[in-house]
This record gives sequence, structure tokens and C-alpha cells, in this order.
Amino acid sequence: MMQRLQDTPPFRAGRFIDETMRVSRNKNIKAALGDEGNDLCGFTLGTIREGVDIIASSRELSDLRAINEKWLKNMIPALNGGYDFVVIDSQPSYDKLTLNTINAGT
Repeated sequence: MMQRLQDTPPFRAGRFIDETMRVSRNKNIKAALGDEGNDLCGFTLGTIREGVDIIASSRELSDLRAINEKWLKNMIPALNGGYDFVVIDSQPSYDKLTLNTINAGT
């Protein structure tokens, strides 16, 4: 049975989304990829689902189009042990950000 977001206590959808947007201004994938020495675990945001975390996107992500294609792949091992699965979503284009996603998944 699926549970609707607005039916999930103690959060109401609007309050949860507002808080996520506020926090994600500094904890997002652009900030994480800004320095290869960053630990991705420090950029995860909890969700209303126990055991499901996200790293938010950022409108400024396009500023990083010149980064090394293996940057994200080198950062993924920091998540080992903390997660059973890592799902990486990317835009439908072919640039260094998409290559980072492809390389991280191999």
C-alpha cells in the first residue's frame, strides 16, 4: 500500500519541502563536487522515508561542466557501508556531468 506524502506524520509535505530547500542551499551535489576531497556522506539529506537519503541538485551545477570525468567515481567509495544502493540521476545530455554519472556507475 502506497502512503501519500501528506499523510506521513510528523511531516506535512509543505513543511518538509521548505526545510529541505533551506538546507539544500549548502548541502547539494554542486557543493559536494566542488572539492574532490569532500565526503559525500556530509552532503546527504534525510527524507521522510527511513533509510532513504538524497543529495539535492543545484541550479549552479552547470558551473562544474569542466570537472574531471572520474571525479564522482572517486567520491562514491565514501558511501560504502552506509547504503545498499546508490541511484544517480542525471540530465539527458552528453557532457562531463553525464560522463561523471556514467563512470560512477561502473
